[in-house]
Amino acid sequence: MVIKLGLVVDVFVGNALVGMYGKCGVVDEVMKVFDFMPEMNLVSWNSMICAFSENEFSRESFDLLMEMLGEEGLLPDVVTVVTILPVCAREGEVDIGMGIHGLTMKLGSLVNGLIFSLVTVISLAMNGLICRLVTVISLAMNGLISLTEAEPVNYFSLVSS
Repeated sequence: MVIKLGLVVDVFVGNALVGMYGKCGVVDEVMKVFDFMPEMNLVSWNSMICAFSENEFSRESFDLLMEMLGEEGLLPDVVTVVTILPVCAREGEVDIGMGIHGLTMKLGSLVNGLIFSLVTVISLAMNGLICRLVTVISLAMNGLISLTEAEPVNYFSLVSS
């Protein structure tokens, strides 16, 4: 309704609508409002990234972050980092998470106690994910080797199925 009446002329109204539609899970409307906004600030981008991440549109969250950093030339703030890092952890995107960690370290102004703690905890969690995957792969390889040594015929049947 607000879009139809042309009332999204103010960045504050647009940001409020993006936040509201995002919380309601109406991602199509979020995108319409965001695309219709004549002016966007860091809050607009953070609200949009948050709407995507809360509704499990992880790839879109990452794409929007890259657009914000690249084309728009905006630097992330505390809200950006706190929003995107859990998405990285949830999706196992270690490279993106570590890149954000590196960026926060490079931009000293972002690294206050809260951000540094959050980044460190999530980075460690993602590294733990890697360690668990390596452990699982090692266990699987050991099991496969043991299986081939004990029963080569059964191994062939198992692998070919």
